Amino acid sequence: MLATHRDYVSNFVRRTYPRGLDCEIITQRALHRAWLEDREWREHVTPYVYKHPEQFSIGSVTNDEDFSHMRWTVDTSEDLAFVRKVYDHFGHDRFSWRDVLEVLKANPQWEMINANVEQKPV
Repeated sequence: MLATHRDYVSNFVRRTYPRGLDCEIITQRALHRAWLEDREWREHVTPYVYKHPEQFSIGSVTNDEDFSHMRWTVDTSEDLAFVRKVYDHFGHDRFSWRDVLEVLKANPQWEMINANVEQKPV
């Protein structure tokens, strides 16, 4: 299969993975162009790219099952309590995101620890 060139690829343009597993890939050319053209974003440089799909070729990586309702990031004390619960369960840091899904199936109440946290806009 022939690969298609993209300026930007992310797994959260159309979110299907838990928040906190976000990843982005951007070409140097697109990053440089965003730097030159956008003066609003300096802390978060990629919003200019994905908010201008008419100017950039954008790709999305999605999962077959939608886990976007899950919050695995650490922005609040509730988030930290959730992550600590997960790490305490495993007792090490050698586990995959699918391992965490399995643990949450057995312990669905853990998702409630930070379920009410609202994500701040970028």
